[in-house]
Amino acid sequence: MADPVLPKVFISYCWSSPEHEKWVIDLAESLEESNVDVVLDKWDLKEGHDSIRFMEQMVTDPSVTKVIIVSDKAYVAKADGRQGGVGTETQIISAEMYASVGQQDKFAVVVSEKDEDNKAYLPTYYKGRIYIDLSDDNNYAPEFERLLRWLYNKPLHVRPPRGKTPSFLLAGDHQTLGTSSHAKRAVDALMSGRATALGTFTEYLNVVNENLGRFRIVRDKAQLVDDQVVQSVDELLPAKNEFVSVVTAVATYSSSSDFGERLHSFLENLHHHTVPQPNVGYQEADFDNFRFLLHEFFLSAVAVFIKHGRIDLGLALVADYYLPEGAYTRHQPMVTFEVFRQNMTSLEYRKQRTGSNRISIHADMLIERLAGSPLRQDDLTQADVVLFFRAQTLHARWHPITHIYLSSYGRPLEIFARASSRKSFDRIAPLLGVESPEQFIELIDAMTKSGQRLGHGFNTIDLKAVTALNELAKKP
Repeated sequence: MADPVLPKVFISYCWSSPEHEKWVIDLAESLEESNVDVVLDKWDLKEGHDSIRFMEQMVTDPSVTKVIIVSDKAYVAKADGRQGGVGTETQIISAEMYASVGQQDKFAVVVSEKDEDNKAYLPTYYKGRIYIDLSDDNNYAPEFERLLRWLYNKPLHVRPPRGKTPSFLLAGDHQTLGTSSHAKRAVDALMSGRATALGTFTEYLNVVNENLGRFRIVRDKAQLVDDQVVQSVDELLPAKNEFVSVVTAVATYSSSSDFGERLHSFLENLHHHTVPQPNVGYQEADFDNFRFLLHEFFLSAVAVFIKHGRIDLGLALVADYYLPEGAYTRHQPMVTFEVFRQNMTSLEYRKQRTGSNRISIHADMLIERLAGSPLRQDDLTQADVVLFFRAQTLHARWHPITHIYLSSYGRPLEIFARASSRKSFDRIAPLLGVESPEQFIELIDAMTKSGQRLGHGFNTIDLKAVTALNELAKKP
């Protein structure tokens, strides 16, 4: 890599004491060692030279790219009092600094001394400007790096390239859920430990439920239904990210299981959005945006609670749900959490229409939407697989759609790797729906014998490997 343009710098300072002069010379030598061309009176001003003319030339010379002003107590006194050579330099420098905006970046104060209150000595004309502090030996190295970056015009923080406007903002008018202020109040109450935390959390959930109807799909003959569903799901991404941030605050700051029960009721009530309105024509795919979001909300919440070790809150979500009539094809009022994992005909049609070779468009969308979320891919797949095992104990159906992102090399999920400790296993056992390691081992053996598996063919995941079954609860 080619070297940047060699900076040429003039150092202005006061002959305060022999010790200070030595300090300045050491600074100049350090800069020279960093390939900086330093102009210093000790080196460049010879006997018989006009010192005032020399200083004026160095400040105004276009070949001098930077001017360092070393400021200590004596320098400030002479600069503010316009005394001696420093006073003359001050008049030249201050005039140059204010001559144009472009000139301001040519000058910088390097503080070599502070007063008894630990305040930097700064000349009056420089007050309010950013300076470099080399007065503290403990912080000298990073400040010297700042100085070099300034000399070479290589700042540490650079504005990144501006990206493109998000496509959903260019698609015309778009809906918002209108819950940001409620979410902020809920998070603030949780973080502050206020008694109103449960109330503000419930209020947020209620507003989400009320406003979600804004996203009901109205068929547009000019658009394919799968395009409408995907567009609606994209528009709901901010709402999903906001929901995850609020649930993360619950997992982090709450101590009551009441929050899990309120979240269970919320998820239960959301199924009203999958029920057709009376006397309104519809097709089954018209509700796929809501089905997608319900699945994503549920899976994300379980993932957050597992990630933060809040098994108590996760248990609330795997309890049975009472659904409105028409919300589920089995027409049962009480159903297991399998209701959140429903087929979406619009996405199946999209895969066929586009000729996609992806195993699951649905799974891809879930993983892609993790960008900007506190959840990682491993968190989501882990929750999905834990729910798969929990469903077996309930004789329920839960196909973990994100299993295709699991490692095919037998790497165990974190929750099971940690369960090599009996203490850790006992903590997660209620969520798995078992009472002992032996019972869980029996479950996995029975699943294996009956042909239950994750994936097919080359994508098959070994149940014993993913659960680290051979090491389960072997340690205290």
